[in-house]
Amino acid sequence: MALNGTQQTKLNLLRKAILSELMNCNETANPNLCQRISTKKGYTEVEAIILARVLKRQENPSIIIGELESEFAEA
Repeated sequence: MALNGTQQTKLNLLRKAILSELMNCNETANPNLCQRISTKKGYTEVEAIILARVLKRQENPSIIIGELESEFAEA
């Protein structure tokens, strides 16, 4: 399903917000997440997870990033 212009704009804004959060990755607080996003493939995978959860649960990306660190630490 193709996105209309408004949807594409909102998606781009969300992706920018995610990028901003991930660019400030603190290796002390989030070592597993920071390691995962250090490659293009890892960043793409993490971004996709965050996008899906934000769209499904309507939560702030920073909340989901904290959850991912816990999940990656347990893996």
